[in-house]
Amino acid sequence: MYRFLLAPKWLAFHLICVLLMAGMVWAGFWQLGRYHHRQDFKAQVLARINGDVQPFATAITSGPPGQLEWQRVQVSGTYVEGKAFE
Repeated sequence: MYRFLLAPKWLAFHLICVLLMAGMVWAGFWQLGRYHHRQDFKAQVLARINGDVQPFATAITSGPPGQLEWQRVQVSGTYVEGKAFE
């Protein structure tokens, strides 16, 4: 009754369907990995933003430059109106 499913074109069709399903499952796990990476990054940024404010001189010497990103620092200076950055 279902012997026609063993024809080469039907076997190829089923093989393509199985490969497409495997590809979609892989893409789902890839998206899930991206989601977890993004959540880890958000947690790191929030921890640095909500951390203590450090003086600039202390923060700049406290570790590698990658750890300074999103770190809150305190600086002081004088604003000179009309003076461009040099």
